[in-house]
Amino acid sequence: MIKPLIIDIHSGNILSLKNILSNLNIEVIVGNKEEEIEKATHIFLPGVGTYANVIKNTNKFINIPLLKNQIILKKKPILGICVGMQIFSDFGKENGTCNGLSLINGSVEKIVTQEILPHVGWNSINILTEDKIFEGIPNGTDFYFTHSFYFNLLNKNNEIAVTSYEMDFPSIVKKNNIYGVQFHPEKSQGAGIRLIKNFLNL
Repeated sequence: MIKPLIIDIHSGNILSLKNILSNLNIEVIVGNKEEEIEKATHIFLPGVGTYANVIKNTNKFINIPLLKNQIILKKKPILGICVGMQIFSDFGKENGTCNGLSLINGSVEKIVTQEILPHVGWNSINILTEDKIFEGIPNGTDFYFTHSFYFNLLNKNNEIAVTSYEMDFPSIVKKNNIYGVQFHPEKSQGAGIRLIKNFLNL
């Protein structure tokens, strides 16, 4: 039985994501307690705002060693969304440098572009690697983005889809059972709902 958990770090589009799961008739827990993390089968980590604020709240509200145990040893699927994905990195450079969760090696840096930042709106993904997360999602599908920083991966094998905004940046990252998306699936209509379904089927 699927028991998804949306981790509440007081920084994220929790309501939109919860509504999607409720409309799929999936019972979802929103919380940050240790027992909720332990009982979950799938974990969502949404994040909105700056890297520093999101990692600060994550450290404040979550038992990080317990979370890592559930992800790395118990191999529970986790989906980081936007800054929730970015804090999977070793460190971020937004408003100074601060350490992340080091779940996927790399750093978060400002997008190198002459275009307007933040990068806001619909943009397509270029799928690099076949994966179950893409089932029913054609290459070139549009998703909704809003960000000024990107995940500069140390290992490009963790990059399974890219998006171009003058420069190419990872729009979906993966390491084993750890997934992250730079866009907002909860704001991406049908394609976003399909991606969430695919994640829950992992």
